[in-house]
Amino acid sequence: MVEGLDPRDYDQIYKVYIACFKGEEEKLESLKKLPWCRFHKEYLFVEPGDKSKGIKRMVEHLGGDIKDVVVFGDEKNDLSMFIPEWTSIAMGNGIDELKKKATYVTTDANKDGIYNACLHYGWIKERYLLALDMDGTLLNSQKKISDKTIEAINKAIDAGKIVILNTGRCPAELKEYREVLPRLRYVNCVSGALVYDYEEERSIYESPLSEEEVKTLIRIGKETDEMVHLMGITSVVEKDKVPHMNDYYMGVYQPMYEEVTTKVDNIYDYYAGNPYSVHKLNIYHHSKAARDHTRQAVKEAGLELEMKDSEATGLEMNAKGVNKGTGLKQLCRHLGISIEETIVVGDADNDKEALEVAGLSVAMGNAKESIKAVSYTHL
Repeated sequence: MVEGLDPRDYDQIYKVYIACFKGEEEKLESLKKLPWCRFHKEYLFVEPGDKSKGIKRMVEHLGGDIKDVVVFGDEKNDLSMFIPEWTSIAMGNGIDELKKKATYVTTDANKDGIYNACLHYGWIKERYLLALDMDGTLLNSQKKISDKTIEAINKAIDAGKIVILNTGRCPAELKEYREVLPRLRYVNCVSGALVYDYEEERSIYESPLSEEEVKTLIRIGKETDEMVHLMGITSVVEKDKVPHMNDYYMGVYQPMYEEVTTKVDNIYDYYAGNPYSVHKLNIYHHSKAARDHTRQAVKEAGLELEMKDSEATGLEMNAKGVNKGTGLKQLCRHLGISIEETIVVGDADNDKEALEVAGLSVAMGNAKESIKAVSYTHL
């Protein structure tokens, strides 16, 4: 605030606001010779500018093409920039004089006018599929889905969106969550190695590990007494490891493992005696150093796999080239939608490829910095 303000003390004035209730401007003779616009019922402003001139100078400065310019406006002071050289979009709440000059008239500002115009011209795509990671994203620290989140997901489905679980878990580990979200038809699970349709009870796509890869990985894990986890449609672990999951930094999952896993005496004998489709094999370790040892042992065994750190000391292993991104692409192909029409939300290393290919990628606030770095935005 400047006391005793005198406009004559300033060499240049770009805009002047005048306190003037609507209707009183007719009494101001000087306004008839000036370019003015009402901004509020209690005041108006005077500005001598031609917005198109400023836009042209900016385009010239940036080395752009004038034909690529798009302007949005609603009021009298926007008339100067609604010219034939570029695309002019009037808001639905704009003045009639402006709408007559517009290339296109969109909806009101309070009815998503800019968004709807961008959809109309194809500058942005409507997002039809929402892919949600589970641990660290959809689930809270108690491994539950909050009531507010369930409500939001159901609203998205009511609005015609496809919502899927985009998870490292296998179908056997999803039973509890399917009960609270029964309308979720598809899952991209086991870190992209299995895309499953619950309504038809069949796999849409799967890419399991080879029999020799599974046997080699089990041997590597058992050599140092780590906890080996086979993940296909079922979830298989050794029974003597479950009571000691805290030793492998997996204690938060113990109640679930006690309920949903198939527990066997010797996991190698169980698999070797009747090989089946294992889509992912996890090894949980006593320490990070032990995890590093396993990773090196896998490389020395000549196995070419996708390996991702998980939890504090876990190592997830899928077939080469398999990740949540490839699974998501397979589901989009099945549904006949573009990958650009997807939103992916995640937080961990195994979300990276899905975030990279998504139309819109969102990292959780608790995500690793490397995951935030590949995402469009973060919460």
